[in-house]
Amino acid sequence: MKLKLSLAISAAALLFLGGGALFTTADAGAARPSAQQGAAPKAAKPEPAPAPAQAAPIKVSEIAEDGLKGVREASAKAGRVLLVNFWATWCAPCREEFPDLVRLREHYPPQHLDLVLVSLDDLSDISTTVPEFLALMKAGGMPSYLLNSQDPDAAINLFDPEWRGELPATFVYDPAGTLAYKHRGRIKPQEVRAAIDAALGPVARP
Repeated sequence: MKLKLSLAISAAALLFLGGGALFTTADAGAARPSAQQGAAPKAAKPEPAPAPAQAAPIKVSEIAEDGLKGVREASAKAGRVLLVNFWATWCAPCREEFPDLVRLREHYPPQHLDLVLVSLDDLSDISTTVPEFLALMKAGGMPSYLLNSQDPDAAINLFDPEWRGELPATFVYDPAGTLAYKHRGRIKPQEVRAAIDAALGPVARP
């Protein structure tokens, strides 16, 4: 009788311990899911942002008296109005009027108007200060030169013998190559447009 009771107690103890072990295992499995089943998917690596488009560098060329003559002759040969603006980065009125020049360039189609810029900056600024300012002003579509002359007065006299080199200075030539307008100091846009329109004539006005 005692033997049966002892065996029954042992069996009950084993059942209790086994059940406890099963419960503990099941509970642990629910609390800590396996890496394969419960791990969050890795975030996709973001694609690098495309580099911003680089504007083409602005080219500034040296020009002397012969080159200036060539500019005038080329416009007359093509039958276009020519506006030449003399300026410099160190000239405050030149910098102030530059947006007006850019708007003039945008207003007239290229087949009607040549707008040429001639800088009187130091020649050492031809690849730094001058193109940097032109880029800032969004003047990339305008032919730009830096005067390189042994005799600047000779270049100045090509446009106006009475001009003493004050900046800015603006000259407008009609399609025949005749001087139609000149102005020293900051331009008045409406006045310049009136001179260009008169030089173009009624047919070619925009």
